[in-house]
Amino acid sequence: MSLSRGKRLIRIDSRREFHGYADWQSLFMDMQTGWLIPDTEIWSGPDLVLRINALGCKGPELEPDLPVIACFGDSVTMGISQGMDSWPARIDVPGCQPLNAAIEGHNMARAVERYRQIAARTDLAAAVFYTGWHNIIYGEHSESHWRTMLDTVRGPHVTAFCTLATCLLEECRTRGVGPLLNSDVDRTGFANYFEYNRESYDKRYFNFWCNEEPSTENIGRILDGVTRFNTFLDGYCRERGAILIDAARFLRPACYDDIPRDFFDVCHFRPAAYKRVGAFVTQAIADAVARHLAERTPVRRRSIFDRLLRRRPLGGAAPVGARSGDDDRDLRKNIYPLW
Repeated sequence: MSLSRGKRLIRIDSRREFHGYADWQSLFMDMQTGWLIPDTEIWSGPDLVLRINALGCKGPELEPDLPVIACFGDSVTMGISQGMDSWPARIDVPGCQPLNAAIEGHNMARAVERYRQIAARTDLAAAVFYTGWHNIIYGEHSESHWRTMLDTVRGPHVTAFCTLATCLLEECRTRGVGPLLNSDVDRTGFANYFEYNRESYDKRYFNFWCNEEPSTENIGRILDGVTRFNTFLDGYCRERGAILIDAARFLRPACYDDIPRDFFDVCHFRPAAYKRVGAFVTQAIADAVARHLAERTPVRRRSIFDRLLRRRPLGGAAPVGARSGDDDRDLRKNIYPLW
């Protein structure tokens, strides 16, 4: 690892040199806190593999004074860590810039903590949440917990929640997914294989759910959990007036043989699907964001002017120090395993 201009520049010989995913993950994540390490770049030869910006988010630095559409969630939203692309990066709303604020392995509570950090440090035009996979079967998975978490993230910005999309169909309850599983390593090695072997995403590789058995019991638990969460989310958005982005309907396979088309396991999208998902989210929020920006323009101009006055106060007083908005509390939590 080498350092340059305040950045952590990490150079690796090969993406295949890691014995397990935790070895790879430790390059860009603080394993004690679960947050991504700001100002980190990982290079493999001439190729930039991954960049974590100054906010601790996957992707490039933000442009100053341009409203932000931030996306929160787990690895489904963060996208594969072996590349810069993700569906949040494909959101394209005029007058705004996207920010991928998701972190793999994070449950709803951690996504809410991340939201608070980002909301304090950016000009949020919209907050999009694709979270819940780590709260439908294990961890806190009651509707009261879901409601408490979602109530926390309501703000002056546009707020949107995505339903959980899975490639599993109802017929999988009886038919299973055995005929669809595909890899050139044993299933017991799938977790490490797909998580750091970038080439696998471009093949017909398909796993079930990390190293869980693809049993009809596990399939039923996932389908029941997703249905319960999505039903709750639909009712919650109607009640609260939040935008519901129905990713589940949008990405549902047309038939059994299409199950691996957009997914490389039961919940993670293939990189080839990022563009479509980003466009779908863009369409769902664009009008609301445009209205929000139009309504707040006078207030935003005044706030910018006020910030300038604070930086150069009248009468020669010393400048007021900028407040970062970081939360100094110990945010260490149990980090859920990555799917």
